[in-house]
Amino acid sequence: MSRILVVEDDVDMRELYLDLLTEMGHEAVGASDGVSGLELAETLKPELVISDWRMPRMDGAELCKQLRRDDRFRDTRIILHSSEGTPVSQHADMCLRKLSDPEGFRRMVETALSATRIEDVA
Repeated sequence: MSRILVVEDDVDMRELYLDLLTEMGHEAVGASDGVSGLELAETLKPELVISDWRMPRMDGAELCKQLRRDDRFRDTRIILHSSEGTPVSQHADMCLRKLSDPEGFRRMVETALSATRIEDVA
């Protein structure tokens, strides 16, 4: 079981991801934007952060950047995704289009968690 933080401003999508992660046996917590996601990450210390790219207050790219500046999150995997296309961030381990199918989402999470280094998921 891993601790996973889902940062997503779309309530329905966030709830779907949290439900899927819980079904997979993970401890999953959600945040509605990058500011609250960063605050939760500091207390939760997740193994994986799944973040939307475009969000209010702090977008996903800035959240990735802030997490990578903090040595406590050096080994934390980060997935940045978007329904608007493939996002870009040098600070995320995976940048991809948002997956709408549950099986694709599960495989993405398993791939990110099984990687031992950032380069393993690129």
